[in-house]
Amino acid sequence: MGRAWCQAKTGCVTATHRRLLRVVLATESLRTTAEQGRQLIKSILVERGLVTLEDLQALESDHADNLLEQLSCASLEDLYAAVGGGAIRIEDVVAQLDRFRVTKDNLGWLTINILGSSMSNRPGVLLTVAGLVSASGGNILRSVNNTFPDGSFALRLIIKNISGERQQQLNQDFLNCGIEFQTLELV
Repeated sequence: MGRAWCQAKTGCVTATHRRLLRVVLATESLRTTAEQGRQLIKSILVERGLVTLEDLQALESDHADNLLEQLSCASLEDLYAAVGGGAIRIEDVVAQLDRFRVTKDNLGWLTINILGSSMSNRPGVLLTVAGLVSASGGNILRSVNNTFPDGSFALRLIIKNISGERQQQLNQDFLNCGIEFQTLELV
C-alpha cells in the first residue's frame, strides 16, 4: 500500500506542478500582452498630451470610466491586454477617446516625463522642476515619481496652462537647469 500511495502522490504533485506552471505561463503571457497594448495606446495618447491612461483615470475619472464601459473592459489593465491581444482595435480606442473629448485642446494638459540617473537624484531636484513649471505659468495637476533600487528615478508631471511657446521655453529651461536627465520628454 505504501508504494501505491507514493506513486499516486507523486502523480498528484506532478499534475499540480503542471497546473501551476500553466497558470504562471498564462499570467506572464497576459502581462506581456498588456504591455504591448500599453505601448500601442501610448502612441495615440502622446498627441493628446498624455503618456498613460492612469493619468486620465486619476484626473478625469468619468472620462476613463466611460471609455472602459464603452470598450467593455473592467479595468485599464484589461483594456491594455485586450488591445495588445487584438481583441480591441486601436481605432476603436481612438474613436472612444474622441467621443469623450479626450484631446489635447479639450484637456489642455502637457505631460513631462523625466528619467534621471542616480547621480542626478539629489535633494532639490523636485523643487527645481516644480519651480521651472511654476515660472512658466504652469500648474501641476499630478505628480508621479519613483526611485529605483539603483538610485535612478522617474518623474511624470501632468501640467495645465502651458501654451506651445511656453512649452518650448520650458523645455529649454529644463535643458539649462543644471540637472542631467537621461530622458526629458514633453508630450
